Amino acid sequence: FNEGDVLNDIIFISIGDVMISKFNGMHQVLLGACQEGTYFGDFEYHKNTTSIASYRAATNCNLLAIAHHVINRATSTHLDAGREFKLQIEKRYEAFLKVVNTTMGSHMKADKFTLHLS
Repeated sequence: FNEGDVLNDIIFISIGDVMISKFNGMHQVLLGACQEGTYFGDFEYHKNTTSIASYRAATNCNLLAIAHHVINRATSTHLDAGREFKLQIEKRYEAFLKVVNTTMGSHMKADKFTLHLS
């Protein structure tokens, strides 16, 4: 998935590693990785936006995509689990913004980045 693509799923990684990068105006900057047993696409789900980063397989991967409407149904049926899931997304998103601020430099600070996502 490229930054700016429509991402209508949360992607769970059952096997492999996925690299996360952002375009800094000149080239892609590596921000980190999602390993086997983790997921991505949750920021886009939470912010209801296009992909905020580029995601590329670093190794052979098996991925499981769960559509946003399925997540919505599950979180509205199981309210406590839904609240916990959204809290986890918010914590992950805050950590992601710290990495972006540190890695991308002053022109991509969180306030500008967040405004882009709104």
